[in-house]
Formats: sequence, C-alpha cells, structure tokens
Amino acid sequence: MEKLKLKDLNLLDIGNKIQIAGLIMSDENVDYLCYLPGDFSKELCYLDMDLQDWEKFIMQTDQLETEVLTKDKTGKLAKIILRKSNR
Repeated sequence: MEKLKLKDLNLLDIGNKIQIAGLIMSDENVDYLCYLPGDFSKELCYLDMDLQDWEKFIMQTDQLETEVLTKDKTGKLAKIILRKSNR
C-alpha cells in the first residue's frame, strides 16, 4: 500500500475528484474498510496526516469557497461565495 502525505495531493482535488467512497471502522485488532456499493478502488493508498493536515483536509471537503460575480437588483456588481455544503 502506497503511503502519501497531504502535501503529495492537489488540495483542490479533495471533495471534487477525491470523494467519500465509504467508511473505515476499527476494533482492537482489525480495520474494516466499508466501501459504498460499486465504489471499491483497485488501489489503496494510506494518507498519513497530522492534526494540522486533518484541519486542512476537513476544511477543503466542506468549505471550498467559490466566488461568483453577479449584479444585484440595483445593477451593482455583487460577489457571492458558495460553499460545498451549500450545494
């Protein structure tokens, strides 16, 4: 199994190309990889992250902010910020 660090990934891919495909559960002896039906990947990769990496990862999965410029009712240019959780 390949071992990567968060810096090895394109941060913008998280939540876009890299998406939730299941769940990992653990007991004292075993890690259980529980894939969503049809989402089993042929290659497994271990992403080794510290607490700071986890914070970046979680922020990227939920808060990828996209700025959209549009005009408001008065015709003035307005900026809207969209988040993944708003989609």
